[in-house]
Amino acid sequence: MKPNVWLSVFGVVAAVFIGGAAFFMISAKSAHDEAVGKWDENLSKIDRLGKRVPFPSKEAEGALEASLNEYKGAVDNLYQALKEFQKPLDNTVSDTGFQQLVKTKVDAFKEMARTRDPQFEINAGDGDDGAFYLGFDAYQAAIPAPDTVPILVYELNAIEHLCQTLVKSDAISLEMLERDLIPGEAGATAEKQESSVVHRYPVRIRFNASHDSFQNFVNTIANDQEYFYVIRVMQMENSNPEGVAKFSSGPAGSRMPRFRRDATGEIATQEELEKQGYPDVSGVELQQKMAAEGWELVTQDAQWVMGRETVDAFMIIDIVRFVDPSEAGANDAGDGDDGSKGGSKGRPQRPAPKG
Repeated sequence: MKPNVWLSVFGVVAAVFIGGAAFFMISAKSAHDEAVGKWDENLSKIDRLGKRVPFPSKEAEGALEASLNEYKGAVDNLYQALKEFQKPLDNTVSDTGFQQLVKTKVDAFKEMARTRDPQFEINAGDGDDGAFYLGFDAYQAAIPAPDTVPILVYELNAIEHLCQTLVKSDAISLEMLERDLIPGEAGATAEKQESSVVHRYPVRIRFNASHDSFQNFVNTIANDQEYFYVIRVMQMENSNPEGVAKFSSGPAGSRMPRFRRDATGEIATQEELEKQGYPDVSGVELQQKMAAEGWELVTQDAQWVMGRETVDAFMIIDIVRFVDPSEAGANDAGDGDDGSKGGSKGRPQRPAPKG
């Protein structure tokens, strides 16, 4: 019995050894076949790449360059057409000179408004002292960063032109004028303009004017030949929100004549008319009796009412400037990998020199 046990154990061990060897042999063959397959695939790719024509070819490169030149030409032509309706940047003003320029512009506008319409009121004090600085009150005690000066000069001129247009439109008063800080100014929240092709300089303005003056102002800035103004937000409040007063009708549905006192603007009531014999007397006789009491017949009611209504208007106006393609390219090139964005957010402004 012992030889049989030994043979049985030997057979089991041999079977396990043979099975393990077969498993490892099959696994190794699979890995070998996979490696050979990848090798053949790489050889096939190399062979295909070796037979292909290099890209871009000279023809394709020439076509691409021609397309780019055509696009650049179209952009330049568009800018040349648009720049006829906007002032160029003034690069001759220094950072110290800008402070004096603001003062000169403010004084010139005040004089222009006083000469054009002595009744025009400027209530838009934007400075800490309550004075009016065309939105540039910060530069009464500080000097701007040098690289922002050309843009600030452009915006200053555009705001002055906007305010002059308001005065020439026979507005009653300027109640508020504020401007958003541009990239590069101290305290500005944006590091650069959203677009490198079109720059926006928002201005908030509130003024009081008649209906005709308001319409004239809107139409004028919409068709301005020196600057692009875009009204982005507009709110209006009428001085007479309840509308024109309603008058009762006379007897038998006839419309009651209207009389007013010029001194007070008071409208005669039906009781006042009845005291003078209305509706039994003729129209001529009634008019004579009312005139004797200081009343005048109103013949253009709608014109009289509308002529005395005013609107309090609030607007957010974007001063839009189309950027020269060369300037836009320089700005894009300035946006390097070191984190600079072509702006100077938070750059401290130098204090104005004393004396």
